[in-house]
Amino acid sequence: MVRLNSSNSKANPLVSVIVPTFNRPGMLSDTLKSVYAQTYKEFEVIVINDSGEGVESLITAIDPEGRINYIRNSRNRERTYSRNIGLKIARGKYIAYLDDDDRYYPDHLETLVGHLKTSDYKIAYTDAYRAWIEKEDGEYVIKKRDLPYSQDFDEDEILIQNYIPLICVMHEKTCLDKVGLFDEELSVYEDWDLWIRLSRSYKFLHIKKVTAEFSWRAEDNLPGGKRRAKFLKTMQTIYKKYHHLAVGKPEVISAQQRKLTRIVPKE
Repeated sequence: MVRLNSSNSKANPLVSVIVPTFNRPGMLSDTLKSVYAQTYKEFEVIVINDSGEGVESLITAIDPEGRINYIRNSRNRERTYSRNIGLKIARGKYIAYLDDDDRYYPDHLETLVGHLKTSDYKIAYTDAYRAWIEKEDGEYVIKKRDLPYSQDFDEDEILIQNYIPLICVMHEKTCLDKVGLFDEELSVYEDWDLWIRLSRSYKFLHIKKVTAEFSWRAEDNLPGGKRRAKFLKTMQTIYKKYHHLAVGKPEVISAQQRKLTRIVPKE
C-alpha cells in the first residue's frame, strides 16, 4: 500500500479538499466559492486540472490567500487519476471530496470534523441533495432538488449499490494506508469501490443532515446512453471483483441480480 503522511492539530485538524476539474470553469468557480464560505476554516484545497481549459486566473481571483494548490495534468488522465494525485500531496488529517459541478453548504466541513473529532470513527458521511439540472439558452439551470439517499451504513447493502455520494464523505487520510487509493482502472463508481474496501476495515458514521448538493443531468442517464452503459458495465465489474464478500449471503447475490435486471436494457 501507499504510505501517506498527514498533519494533525488536535484542536483544529486540517482538512484537504480534493477537487478534480475538466472544462467547467464557470461551475468550478461556484464550487470553490462554496469551500471558501465554510464556517470551518482549517482547510486546504487541491485543484487538479485534467489537461482541460486553463483556470489559473479564476483561481487567482478566488484565492488571494494562496490556499489552493493547483496542479495541471500534462494530458487527460480521467478523474480517478486526478483524485489520486491530490491524495498523494494532501497534508490534512482529514480528506474531503468535491467535484467541479457540486457544492458544499457552509456547515459541511464543520459538521463532519465535529463528529469525527468527538467519536472513535475514522469515516463519516452526511446527506446531500441531488440538483436536477437542464441546459437552457446555453446555461445549466436547476429544475428541482431531491434527497435520493439518507441511509445508515450497512456493509451488505454497500455490496449491492452505492448509496453514499462522494461529496458527503470525510475520512482520516491514514485509512488509505491500509486499503489503498482509488482504483485507476475504473472511470466511474471508483468511489463505490473505495467504500467497499474501506468498509472491510472501518465503520462508517452516518450523520443525518444535508450539508451539500451534487448535480444530476438527466440526459447522462437515459437508457441506451454511453454514460449509462459505462455505469452498468462497471457495476458488473464491481460485483465480480467483490463476489468473495457476498459468498454465503444469498440475499445479497439475489439483490445484485435484481438490480442488474431492473437497469440492464433488454436486447
